[in-house]
Amino acid sequence: MSDIVVALAAIAQAECPVLIIGGNALGAHGYSRMTVDVDCMVAKASLEKLDAVLRSHGFLRAGGFSSFHEYWFEGKPGGMPIHAMFVDEATFEKMWAGRVQMPAENGSLHAPRMAHLIALKLHAVKNSPKRMLKDMADVIELLERNPDAITKDELADVCTKYASQESVSVLKERGYL
Repeated sequence: MSDIVVALAAIAQAECPVLIIGGNALGAHGYSRMTVDVDCMVAKASLEKLDAVLRSHGFLRAGGFSSFHEYWFEGKPGGMPIHAMFVDEATFEKMWAGRVQMPAENGSLHAPRMAHLIALKLHAVKNSPKRMLKDMADVIELLERNPDAITKDELADVCTKYASQESVSVLKERGYL
């Protein structure tokens, strides 16, 4: 079984709400691409539950920062890591309320609705400009494949809150704003 299948199966069996974010979440909106990790989001209060289920599937915490933990299968780098981002309860509840269902082998997986996924992608670019090519390509592909999933006003609001000026310029040049 591949690392990604094992990682997603572990997350699907978590006894707390978890959102798949990042490259794997694109599939919930009709687009997929290769990715080298599994990114997920959980309310900070549920992090211990997620940690327990990941440990029960062989994923050990290998480090992290103030807003996310990184897990490796058997604690060994070299496979596909799981990045668990944790946010406050209010932020998570807002994103969870608009979630979309994803196909899953065992259990249930959910991803953010498109506006929230785009906000995450734009926020990532704003905070790490080296992500511009990959994440803006994802944003544009999402908008192309789902032309009615987000209004121009909603996209403009997301951009005002989360996007860099460079990202806004790209979206304007492409006619999305």
